[in-house]
Amino acid sequence: MSRKEKSAWLLDTAEADYDEQSEHSLPAADGGVNEAPKPPEVPIDFGAMREQFALRGYTLRRSRCIHDGQIGYSVERWTGPRYFTRLSDLQAYLSLVMGAPV
Repeated sequence: MSRKEKSAWLLDTAEADYDEQSEHSLPAADGGVNEAPKPPEVPIDFGAMREQFALRGYTLRRSRCIHDGQIGYSVERWTGPRYFTRLSDLQAYLSLVMGAPV
């Protein structure tokens, strides 16, 4: 097969005739396009956590035990309540509810 018989798709890239990009072409990707989304930040204070739970359909309650004075937290939804004794555990559960990766 001679060079003249080659079809257009077999031509070397140097021989192929490419059009310049028009104004309707897609722009080149900017720097931050392929970055992973950042997880939402979990609030630290109780009021903000209550608000974040409420936005997602949960009810957050704080209670104090009478006999030892320890503070407990309960998060309730139609699936039933969950009980927490530490604020850090409650924050971890909120980050799970907010969709942060585990």
